[in-house]
Amino acid sequence: MGVPAGVFQAMFTVVNIERLELTPETNGQLLSYIGFVTMIMQGFVVGYIGRRVSDKTTLIGSVVIVALSYLVLMVTSTLFQLCLILIPMIMGGALLNTLTSSVITKVVPDTATGTSLGLSMATHSLIRTVSPTLGGYIYQWLGYPGFGALGFTTGSLMAAVLMLRGGIPGIN
Repeated sequence: MGVPAGVFQAMFTVVNIERLELTPETNGQLLSYIGFVTMIMQGFVVGYIGRRVSDKTTLIGSVVIVALSYLVLMVTSTLFQLCLILIPMIMGGALLNTLTSSVITKVVPDTATGTSLGLSMATHSLIRTVSPTLGGYIYQWLGYPGFGALGFTTGSLMAAVLMLRGGIPGIN
């Protein structure tokens, strides 16, 4: 799920300035809005859900939320619509990122936790390295809906695999 997020993030400012004709000031406000929503999600919502819902349900649910958010992203055409769809997208992403780190620490031996988290961070760095180039090609070939299509396809496949396998072994 990191690839669609990385690609969308890498191209976000350029695409939205061009597509939605945002001024630099409005783009800055949009990025601040995203930071605020992220802060609320990570500070309050992730903990609230984590205390009430199992890891397995949270994992599958967050993947489905993100996938559906990308599906709706394909047809957004206004700044208001984008701001609305970013709320569940950010929520699902925050849940998924937090849960991924938690799962890594639960399924590996204590002696391998640091290595596992390091490999996870290295994977994120790799995604951030290739995302701008991949995003440029997607935008050139498929246009704005291509970002939504990538996220929806990836999320749908991941959700299907998780549901068919019953989640991740060792996570309840």
